[in-house]
Amino acid sequence: MIISIKAENQNIKNEADGVRKLPSGGNWVFDPGEKGAIFEEEQTSVIPSIGPTLEKRLEIFGVLMVKQIKELTDDDILKMSRAPANKMGEKRLKTFRNSWTPARESGLPKI
Repeated sequence: MIISIKAENQNIKNEADGVRKLPSGGNWVFDPGEKGAIFEEEQTSVIPSIGPTLEKRLEIFGVLMVKQIKELTDDDILKMSRAPANKMGEKRLKTFRNSWTPARESGLPKI
């Protein structure tokens, strides 16, 4: 479809006017965190050093979220590192846990 620039600009104006008329309040989602912040409720894949392979290995043990990495005990790490199907060393797992301890609690409101 081909339209003139004038018609396209009118479409943009109409769309912007429609958005301005929307009611405020309600259940809009607002993310107060700064860019690059990692929150406890996010999946482990948001951690830059965790790729798809490591993510799958963590899933085997039910570790799906950053918060779960933070909550790993030394006993949990020892069991995970000794599992036959696992190729994650105890030292590596402890490094992950200690690296993501400063992850923030979610700033999102509960709905």
